[in-house]
Amino acid sequence: MLKFHLMKLKTKLCNKCSEEKPLEEFYSRRNVGDGYMNWCKDCHKSVTYGNTIHPKDKAVEIGAASLIRKLLSLGVYAAPGKASVFKHVDVVAWGCVRIEVKSSNLRPNKSGNPYYSFGLTPQQQETGLQADIIVLICLDGSTYHVFPADYPIFFNNDRLRKSIVYTPSKGREYQSEVRKSLSRELMSQFKDAWYFVERKRLEISEKLRQGFEP
Repeated sequence: MLKFHLMKLKTKLCNKCSEEKPLEEFYSRRNVGDGYMNWCKDCHKSVTYGNTIHPKDKAVEIGAASLIRKLLSLGVYAAPGKASVFKHVDVVAWGCVRIEVKSSNLRPNKSGNPYYSFGLTPQQQETGLQADIIVLICLDGSTYHVFPADYPIFFNNDRLRKSIVYTPSKGREYQSEVRKSLSRELMSQFKDAWYFVERKRLEISEKLRQGFEP
């Protein structure tokens, strides 16, 4: 009943700062009754990073910070979503292109085939991704793989998957009900595919010229 109530309201009271905030301002956690941590992200970061107050224009998460540095190096203006009107996304490019970031290091598995795992939150599965682009970052290889947010591999029967994995030693894709494995060929195809960001920017610009909301 509590979980249903929270999903309906899409807000939660932070036990630390006592502020009621949208659910996207809380990290997901499966072993908590409502699926979200009791402290908001800001309070959690204030403790995790030594009680340091981080300005909104500075990304704290390693994946978002890495992507912003990369985009800036390419001459693309980028900032954390929390510094814009799109507070629910990780990064915003050109002030309008919403980017969801999923990052991972190689993880060992029992069969000896290390893999990357890119997880999606329960809220994202419930409400869908509110982003235009998904960037998968292989942190230890410093590679960026840029996908449209509606790319079919992220979905199973029109519902977001719980996670996407990439096992570099396996050349072909395989899937289960909850996981989809990315192939080397697909990851190579979408590596540094920054044109998706520019394509979306132009699409939004055209809508604005025509007087439509993007």
